[in-house]
Amino acid sequence: SADTRVDVWVTPPAYTGYPPFHVFRADTLMDPLAAENNVEVRTIIVGSSILAQIGGRVGGMVGGAKSPSLVLANRKIDFEPIGESGDASGYRLETTARVSDVARDGTGDGVDGDSTLTVRAGTRDLAAWPVRIVDDLAPQIEFTQPPSNAGRGRLRVAFAAGDDFGLGSATLVIRNPKIPADSAEGGTVRIDLPLPRSGTVTVETSVVRDLSEHEWAGLSTDVRLETADALGQIGHSDAITVVLPERIFNHPVARALNDFRKLLVAPSPDDVEAVISGLDTLSSRPEHFSHDAVVFLAMRVARARLTYSEEPASRRPLRRLLWKTALRIEDGEFALAGRELSDIHDALEAAMRDGDYTDAVEELLNSLSSALERFLASLDEQLNDKGMEGLSDIPGLSWLDAANLKQMIEDARELARTGSMDAAQATLDELRGLLQSIETALQSDQPTDQFGEIRKLMGELSGLSRDQQGLLDQTFRQMRRALGGEVGGEDDPTQEPGAESGANSGSPADDAPPGEVTKGYAPAQDALRQRLGALRAALQQLLGQQSPAIGNAGNAMGRATDKLRSADPGGAVGHQTDALQALRRATEQVAEQISRHLQAMPGNMPLGQGSMPNTGNDPFGRMGSGAAGAQMDDGSVKVPSQMEMRRAREIYEELRRRAGNLKRPVLEREYIHRLLRQF
Repeated sequence: SADTRVDVWVTPPAYTGYPPFHVFRADTLMDPLAAENNVEVRTIIVGSSILAQIGGRVGGMVGGAKSPSLVLANRKIDFEPIGESGDASGYRLETTARVSDVARDGTGDGVDGDSTLTVRAGTRDLAAWPVRIVDDLAPQIEFTQPPSNAGRGRLRVAFAAGDDFGLGSATLVIRNPKIPADSAEGGTVRIDLPLPRSGTVTVETSVVRDLSEHEWAGLSTDVRLETADALGQIGHSDAITVVLPERIFNHPVARALNDFRKLLVAPSPDDVEAVISGLDTLSSRPEHFSHDAVVFLAMRVARARLTYSEEPASRRPLRRLLWKTALRIEDGEFALAGRELSDIHDALEAAMRDGDYTDAVEELLNSLSSALERFLASLDEQLNDKGMEGLSDIPGLSWLDAANLKQMIEDARELARTGSMDAAQATLDELRGLLQSIETALQSDQPTDQFGEIRKLMGELSGLSRDQQGLLDQTFRQMRRALGGEVGGEDDPTQEPGAESGANSGSPADDAPPGEVTKGYAPAQDALRQRLGALRAALQQLLGQQSPAIGNAGNAMGRATDKLRSADPGGAVGHQTDALQALRRATEQVAEQISRHLQAMPGNMPLGQGSMPNTGNDPFGRMGSGAAGAQMDDGSVKVPSQMEMRRAREIYEELRRRAGNLKRPVLEREYIHRLLRQF
């Protein structure tokens, strides 16, 4: 019958992200394979559901065959009649693509090949389509270079991973061969490695993980990589023997406590006795750790636990206690606050991996905000101890601002609520990178005694700009008087509260002729030029180089002085304006020179590419062109506006509502679920 129609619907597994497709043949009198070369080869993934339906009677066309069939690779599936079996108005079947349907090349390597999906009635093919049935292969992962020491107990892991339909997870597996895997201590540690997002097909990246706190730091271990796909198939790399990096302690007591910690990894009885004896010796000499009562109590608690408990399970919290005590001695509360921030960031990264804004994510963001407050409080103490208090007062240098750092957390929260998990994670990564750079800088050994001199010199440069601005305003008013304009009234744009400066001390009264008044400004202008010369010499001695803009400012000041002496306010205004602009450029140039000179200055070190977002300004509203701000500006993160985030949240909530409506068609709900994964 010419009105017979054959329809086939194929729905891939949702995790693949592949769209469903539909094919049909409406005229079975035509040769179903005649136009095969012009028909698109469709991909059918193993696990796809296949629904086929034949409309109309087909018995007359096939010589009395009872039921047509669908032939998929080497498998034949019979249709079921729709309606009464003796008077069927059509046929229907449902099946699922299997691994056995994949065409192989005979080598056993699982090579996919082409096949045909055919609807057959007896010996006649009603319809046929070229298809490629594809298996979901196991993912692959490998080290792109051996794991290496990134400094301060951090391990750098560079790897590449891939999967045909998307990676689900990546894991670093660390095995201590000296500890039985089934012991209470546990001989294996698994560390999640971040992926750009769930469903990423390929990734090549480098990850740094702080393992200094781990009890195996400084010991030889076997490490390998594992990855899993959405089906749970596992791929893994070869194992590599690596000595895990450890934190190097300079304080002798902190170093001894860290050595005790390593001894307590699967210790012998002699090791335990050695640690007890060592703790007795250290705690008996409190002058060696500044009579810190917290350190003393920690040592005595550790000794008591070792003496009265022989359970291996009690050793892990004991090792952690010794580690925290060593950190307190070496770095103080600041190091502990940084560790807390790092732990919460790790937990957030894991919680956000599924792409949903859950209560756990909300609580962790709240914890991150509280931990940031403690970190900033300890940072203030650390800055004071190093003689770096008031760092944020240095013009053009500091990016540190507690309110704006906290705002980054709130921005991430808002992005996560709208379903933009990638952007939220990127914002948190930017915050983490900045805080880690600050922490590393504070823990560096570079001298900090120059900060007082830097503040003084930058303050003088800023004061010169203010005084030059004030003198320019006064000269401009005299120029307007000379041209017949009104001055000193409400319409005078240069008359501002506080505009008067030391530059006009002793100047003639404004009721004198403009030329005479202008001549009186010349000594003040020359005094500014001399101050700039002294500042230029001091900066040369500090930095060993000169800012070209300072020289330009000095030349412009000299020309302005000459014009003022010749009673030419109009000519002086132009040179004073040039001097002011040169001073502003000089502030940026000197800030950049100081940034390079003091690489370890917290909040102002050259960060890596992508360390801070690019908005034209730095994230706290300061200029990003020139000076230090330009060093961290690569535009890699685009944060939506508040209106965009609100609109995105509305769309996200509507999609979730529709996805939960069971009255909607299954295909529509599956499509919505795929859309939600895009968020």
